[in-house]
Amino acid sequence: MTQDNREQEQSDNTYLIDAESALEMARLLDQDKVLTRGMNGIFSEQEDSDLASVSHILDVACGPGGWVHEVARQYPHIEVTGIDISKNTISYAKAHARVLNLKNAHFAVMNALKPLDFPDESFDIVNMRTVVGFVPPDQWATYLTECKRVLRSGGIMRLTEGEYGFTNKPAHETFMALLNLAQHRARHSFSPTGHNAGMLPMLRPLLKQVGIQNLQSRSHVIDYSFDMEAHVEGVEDIKYILELIQPLFFATKVITPEEYAKLHEQVLEEIQMEDFSGVTIMLTVWGEKP
Repeated sequence: MTQDNREQEQSDNTYLIDAESALEMARLLDQDKVLTRGMNGIFSEQEDSDLASVSHILDVACGPGGWVHEVARQYPHIEVTGIDISKNTISYAKAHARVLNLKNAHFAVMNALKPLDFPDESFDIVNMRTVVGFVPPDQWATYLTECKRVLRSGGIMRLTEGEYGFTNKPAHETFMALLNLAQHRARHSFSPTGHNAGMLPMLRPLLKQVGIQNLQSRSHVIDYSFDMEAHVEGVEDIKYILELIQPLFFATKVITPEEYAKLHEQVLEEIQMEDFSGVTIMLTVWGEKP
């Protein structure tokens, strides 16, 4: 790859953290398990009978491919494809599919903010889970319109995002408030003030704006408090984010490196306390292409 190509590739990547980071892949692997379990499966809003006629599914920003692998395993009649901008995560996803002998799981490196390399109406379902990290507010309409293009008439577009950091500990709450503010300053948030992530109120309007109809929604609460099953993975996720998000925090000047070092230590102490409580709210909105 030439220097010009590398620079172009970096400028095209709108992910708020390093998409090729080994830490980020590890975080995504853990996060995927927590979300699938906490949301009662890969299709909590669908009955198996609803998927009987589904033959092709696209998972956008699939990361290391956990959701794709699970769909391919549970529904061997479905060809499921995952795309992601990260070469490292796609390499891992392909290798894992081979080990599991999931011949109906397919992966490709692709920038989802550019025209997708699929014909019109290629898929019965287009799934998107936690894609806010790479889609700036002013690109959502174009992005979803392209996802709609590859969705067949009558197919389902499915969008899941979260609101994070509801907790009883001051340092952890401060950290999440700074994360929301950093995203706001980076022009990567729908929140008018930066006080929250801003995505949950927008899922339905965004899908409606591009013509998706018969919209429905379902929410889940993932409890990662000290005495809950999700605590171990929740703690690991927080540890990863504490490391990965530092460049964004410093670039947006929401905190100084000296202040961050102290906050980092306090958050790590808090999440291991026996009285620590924390929850995440996940919202899935889905509808049909007319």
